[in-house]
Amino acid sequence: MKMRKSLKLGLLTGMIAISFLSPQNAPAQDYSNGIGVRLGGFSHGITYKHKFGGADALELIASTGRRSLILTGLYEYHRPLGNAQGFNWFLGGGAHIGFYNEGYYYYYYRNKNRVYVYEDRMDRRGFGIDFILGLEYKFNNVPITLGLDLKPFVDFHEAAYSYWDGAFTFRFTF
Repeated sequence: MKMRKSLKLGLLTGMIAISFLSPQNAPAQDYSNGIGVRLGGFSHGITYKHKFGGADALELIASTGRRSLILTGLYEYHRPLGNAQGFNWFLGGGAHIGFYNEGYYYYYYRNKNRVYVYEDRMDRRGFGIDFILGLEYKFNNVPITLGLDLKPFVDFHEAAYSYWDGAFTFRFTF
């Protein structure tokens, strides 16, 4: 557990250090919009990213899970990754709202080879805060980006629950 925290802290420190070595006026990537899929642990679904010019971007994620829909909005800050052509790293934060339909089944009783089961369904909403840290590659002369990210988040419903989420992202750019 301590090694995982050390690795994450080292990755964050390294990316921040690289940002100070990167040219301050270099554009992060040469596209304005991208739409695609996000394949991750908790947040898998459709993603849309809009770059405002310079280093700022807004990412929207609509993800689905087992009887759930989660809508996430993230503000991101992009920087070139050293002198590597097409690569950049980004970090940011935002919020999400989730809609969940959960079912619980309880064994009730058995009578003459028949089993009676009680089912309880609960609709609930949750909200939370999200952080993101990742790498993105924009192919030269091809309208495609590939990305990897780590997106920890805290979900508030009944109590606060924290999760670590990672994902691979594929986008068409325009």
